[in-house]
Amino acid sequence: MKSNLSLGALVLIVMTLLWLAKFNLESAPPVWWDEGWTMSVARNWIENGRYSRLLAGEPARPGPEAFLPVTALIALSFRLFGVGIWQARMVGLIFTLGALGVMYALVCRLYDKRIALATLAVLLFMSPRPAYH
Repeated sequence: MKSNLSLGALVLIVMTLLWLAKFNLESAPPVWWDEGWTMSVARNWIENGRYSRLLAGEPARPGPEAFLPVTALIALSFRLFGVGIWQARMVGLIFTLGALGVMYALVCRLYDKRIALATLAVLLFMSPRPAYH
């Protein structure tokens, strides 16, 4: 019973974080050029069924878009939530939250909960790049 309750709380926390995080995904930070290429290829894949970007309405050679697994996950997000910037960035947000969860579980298993929370604090608030915040 206790494990089901903690699992439910974890799912609720993750869903709340995803819901809160989507509010500013389309504007901060601005879309980077390679991110735009990847979104363009994913959009064409969903709308036209072709894994390519378009140049003057015709399929063009591959460009600097991300690798197939990344583009496929963004295309899946477009299929589920619609086409847009926050839908594409939701994939990265899910993987980031998953990596933080795995890091917390690993450190909690190796040490204890206090060290795991301190590890998360260091990972979240001591970033070398201010643009991440």
